[in-house]
Amino acid sequence: MDIRITHALPEEGPRSGPVRVGWFLTEERGGVIYEAPVRVRSVDTRKKHAKSAARCPAILNLESRLFEVKCPFDLRLGFARDKEGKPVLRNLLGANSPVRARKLATVLHVTDEREWRYPDRPTIQLSLPYVFVADEPVYMAQVAPFMHYRAEPWPGTIFGGRYPIDVWPRPLMWAFEWHDVEKELRLSRGEPLF
Repeated sequence: MDIRITHALPEEGPRSGPVRVGWFLTEERGGVIYEAPVRVRSVDTRKKHAKSAARCPAILNLESRLFEVKCPFDLRLGFARDKEGKPVLRNLLGANSPVRARKLATVLHVTDEREWRYPDRPTIQLSLPYVFVADEPVYMAQVAPFMHYRAEPWPGTIFGGRYPIDVWPRPLMWAFEWHDVEKELRLSRGEPLF
């Protein structure tokens, strides 16, 4: 899949116009659960009125550069501490989890407590096999899915980031800072992850 992004360079020279951005998965196994990134669009919105937000140039310009990566599986997670006081994740779906515990342990973990930004806010990471690449300078920003409404907000925030995909291609990581550890974190397959 090619993702076309327009960058803000002058309208002259070889680097003007759209940039081709590619992506691939680092894993063959399980590739079917990782959906292709999709453009965020207001396709189902009302566009009949000339002043409709769905026809606004600023909104259309933002959406032309905005893609979402969807969550690959359903998760209900709780935060706890083991007998020694070390932070651990609890899979609240238990035997009903669509992901085996052994596999979940390879892709989801709590970062070292010394690396947390705040002592009372655990950071968890979900390893993903997505890699984005480009042949010319392109910065990709990974941000929370701010255009997606959740009836139950996440009990924390995700770490955003921006990096040059032309010189630093790497698998993506979803990092979450858990603000309210008394509340569970629910991730649903098919909903935007970032």
